[in-house]
Amino acid sequence: MTTPTSFRILRISALLRINGSLKNVEAVICNCQACGNESRLSAGVGLEEVPSGVQLTCPICRTSAEVPTAQFTAQWAEQLRRDRILTRAGIDPSDLYGPWT
Repeated sequence: MTTPTSFRILRISALLRINGSLKNVEAVICNCQACGNESRLSAGVGLEEVPSGVQLTCPICRTSAEVPTAQFTAQWAEQLRRDRILTRAGIDPSDLYGPWT
């Protein structure tokens, strides 16, 4: 197990509750800092929800890191903020994150 800085989270796809809060994480596009691999992780393929957060595992070098729920929620909120700014500027946020979204 390594530190959460082992991965740079680029995009989060999550299932939301009716009130707009995170229910669970469906997929994460991230960059492994150990080997440089950029990949889409989902349940059973490098992404596992654990009681304290989310565990990410690189499919190439097998580096793993646990991201606490608070940090993950903060990154998701920042993603929403960025998406709103881009949408107001007339840019589709999904165009910026590759073919995975």
